[in-house]
Formats: sequence, structure tokens, C-alpha cells
Amino acid sequence: MQTKDRSPSNRWSVLFAEKAVLEEFNSIPVDLQASLTHLIEMIQYLGLTAIGLPFVKHVEKDLWELRAKGKSGIARGLYVTGSGRCVYILRVIHKKSARLRRNDIETAMKRAGRIDK
Repeated sequence: MQTKDRSPSNRWSVLFAEKAVLEEFNSIPVDLQASLTHLIEMIQYLGLTAIGLPFVKHVEKDLWELRAKGKSGIARGLYVTGSGRCVYILRVIHKKSARLRRNDIETAMKRAGRIDK
């Protein structure tokens, strides 16, 4: 039986793309922070390709979303991937409706343009 190499050099890195994203993360309810943190740890340990729906969903172009649930509702972490097994979280949202707002997608895409992947 083959096992995946879980050495630090084979793990994924998950980074907040800029300070504003960390502030968005800190502004959502604690239960949703915990849920997103759990998804981030799953990516770091298992790898991005090991998790899928309902936790990860494609939004458009290179933009994807982490999907978290908690007693306080739902939260999304919009992200792109970079070289070297990196995930850059671009926007964190405490959602009020089922659909992502165009404004949130555009904010994430602008932030994606500012990172050096």
C-alpha cells in the first residue's frame, strides 16, 4: 500500500494574501473562524486535491471558494492557487445570501492581481 508523503516539504501552504483579508477573517463569528481554520488545516495536511465538494467549489476563472458552516451561518474564503503548493486566500465573507455578490468576486480578483504567485 502506498502512502502520501506528509513531510513539511510536501505540504500545502495557505496564506492570507494581505492584511485586509486577515482583518476580514477576524471580523466573522468565532464558530465560522473555527470552521474555516479546520478547512485550512485539511488543505495543509491532506492537500488541496484531497478535498472537494462540499468544502471547495469553483467560482470563475482561477477563483475558488472554501465553504464553511457554523451556528452563525455560512462563510466563504475566496482563493487562488500559486506555484509551489500555495493557496492564497483573497477575501473572507460572512454570507447572508446563497449567491456570492459580484462585488466580493471583483474584490478577490483585484487582490489576486496584486500577489506574486
